[in-house]
Amino acid sequence: MRFNYKKYILLVVCAFVGFITANARQLLSPLVVTGTGNYIDQLKEIKKGKNIYIYTASGFVNIRTAHDFPYLYYRTYFKEDAKKNIPAFEHDVDESATLNNGTQVYLDLQKEYCIEVLDKNTDTIVNLYTIKRLKVLPTVELMLVNANHQKVKPINVLTNYTGKITIDAGETIRISHKKNSYFQNLEVEYTLINLKTKKVERKISNQEFGQVKLMDNTPYQLSFNYVLQPENTGNYYIEVRPYWYKSMFTYAAILLVVAVLCILAVTYNFKRKIKISKGEQQKLEQAAIRLQSLLNPHFTFNALSTIQGLMNTNRIEEANHYLEEFSSLLRKTLSKSHHIYNNLDQELEMMRMYLALEALRFNFAWNIEVDEPINPSDIEIPTLLLQPIIENAIKHGLSRLGDKGQLLISCKLNGQNNNFIISVKDNGTWVDKNDNAGYGLSLTKERIQTINKLKTGQSIEFTFDTQIGTTAILTFRNWIN
Repeated sequence: MRFNYKKYILLVVCAFVGFITANARQLLSPLVVTGTGNYIDQLKEIKKGKNIYIYTASGFVNIRTAHDFPYLYYRTYFKEDAKKNIPAFEHDVDESATLNNGTQVYLDLQKEYCIEVLDKNTDTIVNLYTIKRLKVLPTVELMLVNANHQKVKPINVLTNYTGKITIDAGETIRISHKKNSYFQNLEVEYTLINLKTKKVERKISNQEFGQVKLMDNTPYQLSFNYVLQPENTGNYYIEVRPYWYKSMFTYAAILLVVAVLCILAVTYNFKRKIKISKGEQQKLEQAAIRLQSLLNPHFTFNALSTIQGLMNTNRIEEANHYLEEFSSLLRKTLSKSHHIYNNLDQELEMMRMYLALEALRFNFAWNIEVDEPINPSDIEIPTLLLQPIIENAIKHGLSRLGDKGQLLISCKLNGQNNNFIISVKDNGTWVDKNDNAGYGLSLTKERIQTINKLKTGQSIEFTFDTQIGTTAILTFRNWIN
């Protein structure tokens, strides 16, 4: 029996035609979805049975029917949440006329727009189109570039998060982005902002931003996004370190060195001034002691003259008593001969002994008065400052008056600025009230000038009042406390 090949071929062709006719509704795509403008082809389509997933990066998509299928109708809606598949609203009306004429839809980021293709006869879904706008950010690369403009090493890869990197001063970097695996030739908008000067560099490119050399010690903000998604922007912060000689550490070190040098200079100058001041102080103290020591021979000579006078007048007993008292006084003055200052109470005690001796010789009356507020033990005055003044009062004012002579030493407050006064008053008439050339008074005035140089903020004034008798006045300014 001969095998009839033509018959079997005809059967196969008929079966194929029948299969094509039966499944035409599924084999032919009823809808055409495209982008807009320069991004008309920037779509990614994935088919899974009846489900057709279309992904786009741009906001607007154009939708129209591919062929006239009278047995089909369409229904469209947005999904509020793609994961939960909850429709935001659903049209019960047929959207076929709208899609046949073509329509444009705007999608927010991560939102889904669904189109159901249904069979009019069975009211079943033939295809379900899900159009989703993906949230995409360029993957930006930063590369260090050497002097020959060759890439050296990657610094970092910037993805869709905010971060920060730090580079050294003087380094040049190249900014570029990787190709998107879903969408090709997408343009990237770069914005580089100098945060110190507020200068902005902006560039749109589908390749790279290019090579930039950033200023040292300056922060920058690099913003990047796809042009078709301006609302989705990544930010990165680039901190450029200062040169070593501009760093805070260097400034701090220089400041520290300058501060140390200033302190050393001030310390040296201060020590030098202290040394000079101590030298001058020592010279003044030596001068004061020298002037004070000159008074002792003068005082001793006067005392010996008094003893000689008593012996010449056969007043032997008085001369012996005078000699004993003078010896005691001399021991006290010698013990204080190397001290510039002496307590007021000790100084007045020595003057009492001296007045007692001189009263034996000239037979005058004397007294020492101290005001109640004054505490003599707390006040220091120059040693033997009063002795030559008292000696001149006795010699020039009282020596001829005998028992009519009167001498008063008074210490009292001046009433202001911690001042006090010591006055030596006699009721005699000096031979020359303006005699300032006497040896004892000359030394006293010279001592006062020297001591005033030693004291800071304190001084002694020496004056005379000759209206009634003679009064020598020593004013100690700012001397108490």
